[in-house]
Amino acid sequence: MPHVAKLAARDAPRGLRFVTLNIDKDTFGINRFLADVQLNPPVLLDERGPVTSEPTTLLIDRRGVARFRHAGFDPHMQRALEAELEMLLGEPGP
Repeated sequence: MPHVAKLAARDAPRGLRFVTLNIDKDTFGINRFLADVQLNPPVLLDERGPVTSEPTTLLIDRRGVARFRHAGFDPHMQRALEAELEMLLGEPGP
């Protein structure tokens, strides 16, 4: 997740917001993990939503529409995330 932390810090001034969806009611594990990777996003509980595996990355546009989804983690995913974020951040707001 260090790449997510870098993107979150780099693009925050452009409107990027980062939140965590946890599929487990016990938030201790996710809070400890986020502290270890030095991220401090809000942690939301997703008991019945679109997240079925961890980690899952959802990129949601300025209108609130989920536009991209990545299940699991692959080190090569960073380039795709950066390109998708550039596209979404370049779009006008609602």
